[in-house]
Amino acid sequence: MNETKKNFLTALGLYLLLAFLIMAPLYAPGFLFLLDMVWAPWFEWDDFTAHGLTSPLPLTLLLKTFSIIIPVSVLQKIVLTIALVLPGITMYFLARRYTEHLPALVSGLIYMLNPYVFERFMVGHWYVMLGYGLFPLVILLFLKFLDHPSRKTFVWFLMLFATYPIFSKHWAYIASGFLVVVGIVYLVRTKAYGLLLKKQTLAYAGITLITTLAVNSFWLFDFFERDKIINVISNSDFAAFATQPDAQFGILANVFSLYGLEYPLYILPKEVLPFWLVPMFLVVFFSLIGIYASLRGRLRNLPTVLAITFIPAMLLAIGYATPLTRTITDWLYAVMPLYGGLRETAKILGVIALTYALFAPIGAVFLTEKSLKYLSNGPKWTHTAMKSVLLGLVVLIPFWWAGTLFWGASGQVKSYPYPEDWFMVNQQLQTSENIGRVLVLPWQLYYRIDWAGGTLAANPSQIFFQHNLITSHVTDNVFLLERERNGFDVAFTRMIHGTETIDEHLDAFGAHRVTHIMLHKIDNWQEYGFVASSTNMVPVFEGDTILLYEINYPTE
Repeated sequence: MNETKKNFLTALGLYLLLAFLIMAPLYAPGFLFLLDMVWAPWFEWDDFTAHGLTSPLPLTLLLKTFSIIIPVSVLQKIVLTIALVLPGITMYFLARRYTEHLPALVSGLIYMLNPYVFERFMVGHWYVMLGYGLFPLVILLFLKFLDHPSRKTFVWFLMLFATYPIFSKHWAYIASGFLVVVGIVYLVRTKAYGLLLKKQTLAYAGITLITTLAVNSFWLFDFFERDKIINVISNSDFAAFATQPDAQFGILANVFSLYGLEYPLYILPKEVLPFWLVPMFLVVFFSLIGIYASLRGRLRNLPTVLAITFIPAMLLAIGYATPLTRTITDWLYAVMPLYGGLRETAKILGVIALTYALFAPIGAVFLTEKSLKYLSNGPKWTHTAMKSVLLGLVVLIPFWWAGTLFWGASGQVKSYPYPEDWFMVNQQLQTSENIGRVLVLPWQLYYRIDWAGGTLAANPSQIFFQHNLITSHVTDNVFLLERERNGFDVAFTRMIHGTETIDEHLDAFGAHRVTHIMLHKIDNWQEYGFVASSTNMVPVFEGDTILLYEINYPTE
């Protein structure tokens, strides 16, 4: 076995082991109910197309194919395991261009274990995690093409870049802008400005554009329709999903530490790990040394780009959190096509994570070499001590930063089976005749699921029940209330407050072909007592976690 293959297997084994230590208790039977990652025991075609043809459609179809032989609950955990391993191994490959095997291993550790990954894992943003994990590989393939522009290197880059939006359209957008900067730096470094007008360059650019559009055409047409989300996104979306400041130290401490979401759903590493700002100061210090070490010799494409983009990426990630960055965000929203699609600008913090991951180990190695040179006449033990201390500090950073991610986020995430009465109601809905649409209550998009340990997650009804349901899509975000509210939201608010009765809305239910109402015994379901009090609601099923009513419409 050659050295390269041996090093690869060592790296892969390390990141697989770490992923296993994170996921081990989650491999228990059942499903994981993360905020935006709620899966059912089956994949239905309607689940893929409920909101039009979306970019992950090929990925979900692939999962549906695998679900024929692998239970969906197992597939969910395989996907999360891959999403955890991918950042480590791709960052390792990228770092190997600039450093040796051991520092590159540490690069993968930093990119895999940090608050950015912790938060995305906890809210179930597995598409974002896949895009983040593939980002170093996209850069690596592009750099290889720039170094050796051939048909082979171009095809490898094209295959990944064209399919990148399928994994994460947000990261595909971020990567596109990043690669433009890489290309500009390459032209400036080589002074090969004439390449822009060469037929081969134009051909490569044209093929990339046409292929990417063709591969993604199945969702792009739907994406730009009049009523699709890209046409209703406004500045209020940036406010609704603004990067969050730390309550004590403010926004800069958070973003430099790669925090940005801070939903009150889980305990963050910084809330339990002592001196949480220390690893941030360490990684910034070593990264600055690494940037200096990388740029003091001959300039290279990626180190130069990361040094140039660090502050701009930080400002873009802050977004609506400060007046200055809010102005920048508004300007980019006005002049840059599709910039509004990012909405939650904290996603850009992944670029900062890559900067840390690449430069911090390089900085530690550089300081070690300089220290050993300075101590060359000293006792041998001082050499070993200095080397161990510097490299040990960098290795410590990811575990100090996101150590609570291990063992199911320190027990915060667990597997739960769906209740038996859910399967019973699903069977009843499939076999009963004359059933129209089923209205699902409580009328909330997110709620705490009592039978899943009180986990706050998206309503799993829409994907579990194999029937035509009407569910709420209101996030209760104050910046989006006006846009998200509809007639049902207004009606149920009035019914909950007792100003109207459910019987007053039977005509509206009938217009939407509602024949049944499903009430889950979770969260604040007691507020919906007006359903049982109506003589027009006939109970047809009651279980431990669910109630099903048939609407008895009055006849004229």
